[in-house]
Amino acid sequence: MRIPYVCMLLSSVFLFAACSPRQLSTRSPESLVRALYASQLTGRSPFREPGGEGDFFTPDLSALIAREAETEPGLVGRLDFDPLFDSQDPDARHLVVEPIKMAADGQRAEVRAVFEDGGVRTVVRFELRRGEDGWRISDIHGPRSGSLVRLLGGK
Repeated sequence: MRIPYVCMLLSSVFLFAACSPRQLSTRSPESLVRALYASQLTGRSPFREPGGEGDFFTPDLSALIAREAETEPGLVGRLDFDPLFDSQDPDARHLVVEPIKMAADGQRAEVRAVFEDGGVRTVVRFELRRGEDGWRISDIHGPRSGSLVRLLGGK
């Protein structure tokens, strides 16, 4: 009796883990943001490993991140912190990702991530747009750093 239950539980865990960000992006804006945090926390950060930006970000933001990654070795670029936690040394706990609002046209949304970082409540806001490939993050706003697009030299 316990074996089928355990097999069912394990298969559902593996099914979720096997979902790519591209698959999750078609579900909801908050699913994409959760997948980005999951990727970051498992060491597969699109900020550190160029090439994965397109799974999470709009083409414009992907281009800015890729350009930032081309900083000369030994030099620190503008992105000297983790934008998902708006911190250089994140110690986040109790992460909650929740929708804020959806535009009337259904093509734009805002999501926020709320967590404690060093005992301080922190809110990071994400702007998302729906495109042909599903939802993509168009900007990230941290309480200290402000707009990621503006920081990286975008509009």
